Amino acid sequence: DDTTYFEVSDNNTEILTEHRIKKWSYSLQAVITDLRGRFEFENFLLKEYSHENFSFWMACEALKFCRLSEV
Repeated sequence: DDTTYFEVSDNNTEILTEHRIKKWSYSLQAVITDLRGRFEFENFLLKEYSHENFSFWMACEALKFCRLSEV
């Protein structure tokens, strides 16, 4: 079987496709779950001096899944 389609569509691959980039426009979740999308978004935020806001938001999101004893 040819797995090229799945490898190119994978969120962890370095190959960018039009479909993959369009998927980022659907939601922030689509951007941050894609490693390349997250990398590009963080680079954009660094240029806008807003990277700390994203880091804070990600830390808050991580707290949602912590046990109370870990907080």
